[in-house]
Amino acid sequence: LPPPLPRQLAIAARIPAGSIVSTQQFLFPRMLGKKGCMVFPRVKTADGRYAADFALLDRRNNGLRSESPAFIPEGSFAEVAGSPSWRLVASQDGYELYERIQ
Repeated sequence: LPPPLPRQLAIAARIPAGSIVSTQQFLFPRMLGKKGCMVFPRVKTADGRYAADFALLDRRNNGLRSESPAFIPEGSFAEVAGSPSWRLVASQDGYELYERIQ
């Protein structure tokens, strides 16, 4: 695992172990022990059978350049941040944790 960063761990610790989480690839190691993970911006499986309970977002994209294939454009963040289906649970240092409410 990468060395722990307090802000990542503090927010990730708020996610219950039985949850499915949508997050960026570089945050997957922080999701150890969760029920499952999806690569954000996916928040549901293709067949709709499973949906993320939480979305953990790094709005700074871990410093990635826009040319990177792992870079998430701002519009993708807005699909969760601006949706009435999600509630902001925590925000710190560019990290945001959302919980699905619908």
